[in-house]
Amino acid sequence: MWEAYSNPDWDRYVYDSYGKDEYELTSRSLPEIERYIEMIRWSDGACVVSDSMRSATINPWQATYWKELPDAHQVTFRAEKTGQFHLPQEWPPQLQKWWQEDPRWYTRWEG
Repeated sequence: MWEAYSNPDWDRYVYDSYGKDEYELTSRSLPEIERYIEMIRWSDGACVVSDSMRSATINPWQATYWKELPDAHQVTFRAEKTGQFHLPQEWPPQLQKWWQEDPRWYTRWEG
């Protein structure tokens, strides 16, 4: 029922899981994952440790407890804090636009 009202674009959905210095991002879209990594760099002041990045394809992907998709990309990496945090208005314009499309992957229902 939620899908009928919200019209989700599952290719734009990014599931994130992170701890103190390790991130795991899963999405059907690698460009969405790349933008999310860029957002982490600007918002959290974190740089990816270059030799820590791992990627895999998941078949099938359990995107939510109720939604299974045929496949997805999963990227895990460690990040080091640089101490250079930026407010959203300081981000590059294309990243600001991407972030402001919130929610980026579904239509909010105003009922």
